[in-house]
Formats: sequence, C-alpha cells, structure tokens
Amino acid sequence: MKNYFKTEEFIISPLQRKSKEPIPLSVIDKIWTVHVPILNDMRYNLGAPIAISKHSGYRSLAWEIDHGRSGTSEHMFDGLGAVDITADNFQALIDLAIQSEYKRICIYKEDRFIHCDMKGMKRQLFENTDTGWKFIANR
Repeated sequence: MKNYFKTEEFIISPLQRKSKEPIPLSVIDKIWTVHVPILNDMRYNLGAPIAISKHSGYRSLAWEIDHGRSGTSEHMFDGLGAVDITADNFQALIDLAIQSEYKRICIYKEDRFIHCDMKGMKRQLFENTDTGWKFIANR
C-alpha cells in the first residue's frame, strides 16, 4: 500500500522545533509502526487527504509544561502515542476512525478533528464536551 505521510507531519511545528529538542527515535519508531499503517489504510479508504493537526502528534514534556498541560498526555508517546486528524469529509473520517485499530477515539465536532490513540484494552468512543471527554460507547 502507498504511504501518504511524512514523519514531520507528526511533529508539532514550528513550536516543537523552536525548542531545538531532538525527537526521540522511540517516538519516530512508534509513529511508523503504530500510526502510519492505520492512517495509510484510513487514507486509502477515504480516497482523500487526511491532515494531522499541527497541535497533535508528538509533544515533548517541555512543550506540555510550557502550554500549561499536565505532562501526561498520550501525545508525549510514553505509551504508543496519539494523533489528532481531520479531513474535508469529516463524517466519513469519523466512520473510518471508529472502524480502525485505534483503541480510544474522541470526536471534537466543533473543532472538526478526531483524537486517536492506543490506550486501553478495548476500543472506546468519546466525544469532547465543555467539561471534557464524554464516553459514548465501547466498539
């Protein structure tokens, strides 16, 4: 299957690059072994580009702390990592994400992106609300 993605799409830029911190090889390995195969399949089935949020993909601890975050995000890739994605056909992308191998999927309808990660033992669907993630269903 064709590869539709580049490593730099998964790196916050220019915010991450501004810090001059190197991207750990373990993060790059997880991007290519966990996320790219799933996203390539989704992209192929969508038949249109999937964009990775520039505030998504890998975030360093320094970036997380500088932005008032806890430093425990899946986007730090301490586990298998996380990615936030969007596409012009947002509903079709939601359907593909739900059918994908990702374990946790949270839909941010108003912001038109989907958070996808591999945390947990079973597949769960959430939607973002004003008070945080709301559980919708096990998939």
